Amino acid sequence: MSRETFIGIVAEQGSTKSDWNGLFKYDHVKGYRGSILSTTYRPEVGKDILSIPKELDRAVLYCVLDGSQFGTAVWPELRGAQLKNFVAEIRELRIKTLIRGVHIGSAERHIKQIKVDSPILAQLFGLRAFEETIQRSPSYKVTIESISRPEAEFSCAIGKVFVGVSGLYSPSLNRPAPTLKAKSYLRLEAHFDVIEAIRAVRKIEHLLSLLTFDFIKATAVDFAIASQDAQGNWSEHSFPVERARINKKAKIRLKAHEIPLRLNEAPFADILDRFFEVFDRIEQTLSWYRVVTAEERYLEDRFFYCVRMIEALYKVLPIHLSADKSALSEIKTILDVLSVSEKNRSSVEFLQKRAIPIFSKPSLLEIISDIRARYAELKVVDILDHRIINRLRGKEAHGSSEPLSAREYQFMAHSSEILRIVYVLIVLEYCGISRSFLFQHLNTSLKFQYLFSEETARQFRASI
Repeated sequence: MSRETFIGIVAEQGSTKSDWNGLFKYDHVKGYRGSILSTTYRPEVGKDILSIPKELDRAVLYCVLDGSQFGTAVWPELRGAQLKNFVAEIRELRIKTLIRGVHIGSAERHIKQIKVDSPILAQLFGLRAFEETIQRSPSYKVTIESISRPEAEFSCAIGKVFVGVSGLYSPSLNRPAPTLKAKSYLRLEAHFDVIEAIRAVRKIEHLLSLLTFDFIKATAVDFAIASQDAQGNWSEHSFPVERARINKKAKIRLKAHEIPLRLNEAPFADILDRFFEVFDRIEQTLSWYRVVTAEERYLEDRFFYCVRMIEALYKVLPIHLSADKSALSEIKTILDVLSVSEKNRSSVEFLQKRAIPIFSKPSLLEIISDIRARYAELKVVDILDHRIINRLRGKEAHGSSEPLSAREYQFMAHSSEILRIVYVLIVLEYCGISRSFLFQHLNTSLKFQYLFSEETARQFRASI
């Protein structure tokens, strides 16, 4: 279901005078999409008239929504500029993140609290908003009472974190029955600018995705922002953040049996701190994780993304595997010979900057061997074979006309899902969740028990 909103772009905070205006359609998957026009814009002398205007080429744009409400667009996507009949037009503007009700600058650290709503939190922490009592005699009676429970508080390096649940009761009035709604949430109290706050929300969603072995988006996000009135008094107000879900397969809720982990006994503060610390290093691999988990892709694409994802993870995390010592020794010998002459400086620099880093990293053979040893309790990892992976890579790289066999397709189907799960396990272990804790919960989950089955591993081996 889409709705239409008139959006104007203003130059200054607090202004309602917009030079760029347009009608936008909004849906929860793609965000706001539309075009904007300006009759006052004039391109700079000597500049390309098709370039994006300087006042629009920013990480944060101040907006006026439907002529009256303030808004702040974060990381807008603009393309397709043109100038015709003295009217400038941006043919396509997409806003995936919009803070409604406020103008906030990109450098202002006025965001004091981030609140992320997700029903996943209630399942991970075993939270309940209501409790029911059933009486069968002398007459059938159901009593539902709200539960008053304090928030769980965690002291983290990034700030104070609170996880809680709230219940809402609506009387029946003219309806056949009253309604009950529960909402679980995570509150993060710290000082953020708008870019830091949006990235913090992304980090929380990625962590929830890994903890559920799926791809999760929050149901709602709110920022508590401090503002100063004309008399110099400060106050905080909450503003909703509209964020596109990116793709249709991103989930906002899961059934209880689809979530294998429960965090009641896990060190959540350490997990959150370590994930925020490592996020920048693994952000690209998390994007690939989203691709293989929540996007509709051909099997071959998912398989090669999974292999690339695991290789990149081993390069950025401190997982110590032996380097290719023989290759490094040969390179050192070559460098000793080339270093004699100044004419070979470019060759020496090439070997030092390009060849040595390549052979200093673990090979695919070493990565697969480490996975099979590290997660030997997962019987299905035994099917991973670096030789088959390299052969399939060779076919892709060289554009082989030889079609893939049924066994190769089976190998890609099985190994891509195994590598995806192994990726999650490695990251969660790095964040402080013990391997025994992970195995214990996975082995009791109907969805993941097959990983430990020798019979399933035998069937997988037979199919490839």
